[in-house]
Amino acid sequence: MAIFEAIFLLAFKGQNFYQGIVLNEQVGFQKDVAYDLLENPRYNWRRFLLKLAVKIVTVLDLLTSEDREKVLVVDDSDYDRGRSKAVELLARIFDHNSRKYLNGFKLLTLGCVLKIGSGLEI
Repeated sequence: MAIFEAIFLLAFKGQNFYQGIVLNEQVGFQKDVAYDLLENPRYNWRRFLLKLAVKIVTVLDLLTSEDREKVLVVDDSDYDRGRSKAVELLARIFDHNSRKYLNGFKLLTLGCVLKIGSGLEI
């Protein structure tokens, strides 16, 4: 759990994998342990993400009242890095809008919209 937590919190700390895991001696494990976790095909990542989503929805449900409509908006936009070559986790992805391959990332965004009466709050 400590390995996953350290990897998960990198995005919130504004650090990349090299800064947060490889150079950080306070993590409590070596970089090979983190790489083994990420590269192991036996971990069911889809199941993990589904359980994480259920947990998020449960927490949001507890924070809102019953008379509000609760909506989660998930967006997986493409983040084009066409001029980059040596960027961590850069991949060749297919853009379905332009029907072309590009170098970049899938930018996964989760938003929560709460409807109160006729107005919207985000």
